[in-house]
Amino acid sequence: GLSDTALRCLLVLIHQSFRFDPEASTWTCPERSFSRQEIETATGLSDQGTRNGLTELEETGWADVDRSGQSYHYTLRMGVPTQRYTYVPTALLEEASDLPSATALRVLLAVLRATWGWTSEEHRSGETASQTAQKQTVHQRWAELSTSTLSGLTGCSGPAIREAIGALEGLWISRVQPGHGAYLYRILPGAFDPEEKAAIGEESHPEKPSSNPSTANEIGPDRQRNYPPSSYKENSCRDKQS
Repeated sequence: GLSDTALRCLLVLIHQSFRFDPEASTWTCPERSFSRQEIETATGLSDQGTRNGLTELEETGWADVDRSGQSYHYTLRMGVPTQRYTYVPTALLEEASDLPSATALRVLLAVLRATWGWTSEEHRSGETASQTAQKQTVHQRWAELSTSTLSGLTGCSGPAIREAIGALEGLWISRVQPGHGAYLYRILPGAFDPEEKAAIGEESHPEKPSSNPSTANEIGPDRQRNYPPSSYKENSCRDKQS
């Protein structure tokens, strides 16, 4: 529902505002404020584009603005969520301005929400009968998304979405089409790892869906182990052995 400039400004505010405290094993939001110049530099937007985006965020209630000084300072109006959240990798936030288009950014966020935004608990591999049963939280790897569904999630037209998918496929996402139905999408393993990104290869078949239904990502920080997003690569991107 946000304009492209407002969306980029909001992602920067989230990226810069949230901090992970390893000692407390929790995310914090220190309510730091940022100048318009800082936000402009981080988004890669023009001066006017940044102004427009920040004005929209203020009007829609996502940000507060302090006009008391020589330059305006903006503060994110969002606390650290404890339910219904999706981890967004730092690499995506840092490279958002380098994506081929604003539609590509929206499509990538939609695929991320539809996959990593859903979780289930699975037993750890290699367990024996004498060991205490342990579970790990894993993210859904594949999601069925039609063009009309993506259009509703992103607010973009079908042709724009298809063009964006073509630009993302093979580098950020992969997709397969079982039969004549909608495509299945996933985030490519290593898509957010600079060392692996160059060696990304597409996968031809999705794994067999788990018999345990996924649930919306409402697991609290203590149950999510509350590591920074990069530590989820093993759980979210690694295919299970058959």
